[in-house]
Amino acid sequence: MNFIFDPVFLAIIIFGSATSYIDIKYGKIKNISVILLLVAGVVVNIFFTKTLSIPSLDIGSDFIQTISNVVIAVVLGFSLWLAGLLSEGDAKLFVGFSMLLPVFLYKQGYLFLFPGVVILINTVIPVAIFLVIRGMTRIRRNQLKVIKYIFSFKNFLTNILFLFGFSFLLQSIFDYFAWGANFFFQAFILFALMEIFNKFFEKNILPISIMVSLVAVIFFYYSVISVQFITQFLILAVLFQVVVTIFYVVDFSFGKEVKISQLKSGMLIGDKLIKVKGNYVKYYSSFVNLFDLIKSVGDYYSQNIIHRLSAEDVKSLQKLHSQKKLKFDTIKVVEAMPFAPFMFLGVFLTYFLQGSLFGLSVFV
Repeated sequence: MNFIFDPVFLAIIIFGSATSYIDIKYGKIKNISVILLLVAGVVVNIFFTKTLSIPSLDIGSDFIQTISNVVIAVVLGFSLWLAGLLSEGDAKLFVGFSMLLPVFLYKQGYLFLFPGVVILINTVIPVAIFLVIRGMTRIRRNQLKVIKYIFSFKNFLTNILFLFGFSFLLQSIFDYFAWGANFFFQAFILFALMEIFNKFFEKNILPISIMVSLVAVIFFYYSVISVQFITQFLILAVLFQVVVTIFYVVDFSFGKEVKISQLKSGMLIGDKLIKVKGNYVKYYSSFVNLFDLIKSVGDYYSQNIIHRLSAEDVKSLQKLHSQKKLKFDTIKVVEAMPFAPFMFLGVFLTYFLQGSLFGLSVFV
């Protein structure tokens, strides 16, 4: 492949470099960058790769694959944004790059109808490696208290039942679409699902998990007790508890403790605050929420604070502190790590590897 004159490669370099620079300098992805990327993707796939030049209703055609890839990328990107796993700009950037890369480029480690998921995999893996290496040198305070919470009966039971019920449900969906069993990708989806449920159904996640598990046992008893499912579930459960323990105990954030009186507008809160009986206390986020530190802090203080503290937010926090409604004197302020450079790397790797970083084939 003469990639120097390949329009896809040139577009990756141009938009990858531009969005990385903008993200590093301004801390956000501008809409005009995403719009231009989408336009470039449409032009490339109509006039150069030809994936959109010939309409077809064949589900295996490049045309249908391209359309389904972008549609699913929009749905997944929106879901990850709602869950606080990606910022709005990063979710849009993912959709843009999914539009740009032609579907026939993916040769291994991809999903039928949604090959663009490889971009996300190749982006998350370098991010995770970087954060784990950096974070292993930093340990949170009150580790014993955190570990006790992780292995508390209710928390442990909720995790196990959620993984049991939803892992079977997810496996059934994969089998239905003949996607094969990529353990790591399914684990990633389950972790993301748990984060979504924790955010929107926190008080009901245990009964929901019980209900789904009962449905799996009652209606699919023989499948649930199969050696393959039980083995995969046990590995997943152990892996989940180990990873959760690591990410609860290890401090992956980029920041320092700042006195409430010294807060300034523009600062990014790294502690999650929850309201308990009229007062605000710090709360340790789950391991998936480590992605909140990459561009988006989610609902840390209130629905009005999505990215950085405004002058009004600072005044509000300081007022609450003076009223003794904050049960702490300092709060962690983090410096958000730009995500666009990592996505640039993920797209770059996808282009040259023509698939997943580790070559984990899920559909060939």
